[in-house]
Amino acid sequence: MPTESAQETSAGADEGRFSTAQELGEAVRDAALDAGSARGTVEARSADGLVSGAVVYQFGDDVLLAGEVSVSEPVSAELGVVKTADATYLRLPSLAQVFVGSEWVRVRADDTSDLAVQTAALADALGADVPGTSLLADDRRDATVVYLGDQRLDGAQVEQYLVEWDDGTVTTTEEYLIDSDDLLLRLDSAQQGPAGAVAESRRTYSDWGQPVVVQEPPAEAVGELPDGFF
Repeated sequence: MPTESAQETSAGADEGRFSTAQELGEAVRDAALDAGSARGTVEARSADGLVSGAVVYQFGDDVLLAGEVSVSEPVSAELGVVKTADATYLRLPSLAQVFVGSEWVRVRADDTSDLAVQTAALADALGADVPGTSLLADDRRDATVVYLGDQRLDGAQVEQYLVEWDDGTVTTTEEYLIDSDDLLLRLDSAQQGPAGAVAESRRTYSDWGQPVVVQEPPAEAVGELPDGFF
């Protein structure tokens, strides 16, 4: 979770390469698309519970991902997740597999069930968008961008930017640590509402451009959840 910062080497610098959310977002997004793939870790906490795990990504017209994650809601469980352009697949806990009769279930992109809503929230927590894309939304144009200087992160030289915006109800703060090629190495995010913290997360990225595999589970291992099961 976003509690500690990267080791500071030249914080206090007045200017960075990017002064607006649009500039930073475009640079990070384009670098991710050029690399095409990455490995990552996620830890996210919200009103929906805690999600953590390891993920691999393919970035293109759609974000494809596959991961092994732990969730705390609606029950504590270990899940496999595969997101393709058309659907998201969940590998169920062992007990649920017995009731459903299959190892995996398929949730279509156009599904509106409760399971689909929770699956979409899980995919968002894992990083369902190309890094940087969120900074390109219209309501980010007035976001404050502060360059925090050059830092060291796991031995790598990085630039650190703090981005903050307020939608009138929730204040969002995001801290981007990027390398000299604009590749995102860490993203810390926190949301504060009138009653305090709403959500916080940390995503890390590594092995940019290295081959990863995201593929659907075998058809014979995929089933459907009975009505009312979830």
